[in-house]
Amino acid sequence: NLEGDVEIENSDGTILKTQELRVDIVTQKAYSGQDVRVESKSGTIDSTGLEGDMGTGTMIFTGPAKVILYSDGNVLSPTPKASTP
Repeated sequence: NLEGDVEIENSDGTILKTQELRVDIVTQKAYSGQDVRVESKSGTIDSTGLEGDMGTGTMIFTGPAKVILYSDGNVLSPTPKASTP
């Protein structure tokens, strides 16, 4: 178990921050029931709780979550233009 100001950074610069992270080396799974923050160049995710699979790189945010996405101007669906009456 990792406790107290846990901060993990992966190779692409994504950072995970929490106060507690339980890691099972055998199953390659990680869990937290604490507040979690993930910061990347694409945005941030704040959640209460996390289940992660280090083998697949999958993270499931188990509690209420807030996601903020950053735009670099290259969007798939442009913002709709204001309608004119």
